[in-house]
This record gives sequence, structure tokens and C-alpha cells, in this order.
Amino acid sequence: MYQTWAYEDGTEKLAETGLSYDQMYLALKKAYTAAAEELGATVVPVGDRFARCKQEHPEVKLYKEDHFHPSVEGTELAVEEFVRAIMEA
Repeated sequence: MYQTWAYEDGTEKLAETGLSYDQMYLALKKAYTAAAEELGATVVPVGDRFARCKQEHPEVKLYKEDHFHPSVEGTELAVEEFVRAIMEA
């Protein structure tokens, strides 16, 4: 399962959800984890990787101008997580 990420922090798109970045991230993580457990599926933790990158490398632009689709850099992070998951399978 492709664990997605929270909307970009500090944007109107995120504010419309009524959640903070951390709240949205944790809610998504919990939902994907629960669904994967129920289905016996594997989670590819792209959302976790976005959150880590946000903390460790805030200069990296992870989102397109719409503040929720991934930029080229965000897509590269997602691909790296899928490759890692495939290699560990």
C-alpha cells in the first residue's frame, strides 16, 4: 500500500482539513497501517519519508505548486521507498 503524505505545512490546502501537518501525517500513517494489517499487505512508507525529509532537509521542495502533489524531488523520494520495499520483499 502506497502510504501518502500530509499536505504541505503552512498552506491553505492543509488548513482546509482542520488538521496540523503532524495530525494529518499521523492519521494517514494510522489508516494505512490498519488497512495493511487487515489485508495482510505491505505498506510502502512514503509519507514517513516525506515527514523525515521535512524535518531533516527543510530546503527540499517536496510538493508541486498545488501543495499536495509531489514535485520531482518528492517523486524521487517515493521511488526510493518503492525500490527499498521491493528489494526487502
